[in-house]
Amino acid sequence: KELTDLVGEKPRKISMKERVDLTAELNAIVAKLYGLTRDELDYVIKTFKFKENPTLYQMDDPNQEIKWDKKLMWQFNGEVAKRILSYFDSLGG
Repeated sequence: KELTDLVGEKPRKISMKERVDLTAELNAIVAKLYGLTRDELDYVIKTFKFKENPTLYQMDDPNQEIKWDKKLMWQFNGEVAKRILSYFDSLGG
């Protein structure tokens, strides 16, 4: 709540799709701030083996209950990893 007050937002639930996108965008921003090149970021992403689950990205109901477990975390990170480079590219520079 303090953070949302600071940026002028109200706390709200977010969908899995939005969570994936926000996490990918945050990872891309951090990579830029650390001075990674696109090739370096791509290499780092490829050093991890994640499971993909495209249906996870289709979960766009913020009220849908999510039961986090190890498998879901691997799938979530796999979906994030697929999107990081496009966010990185959109940052320019």
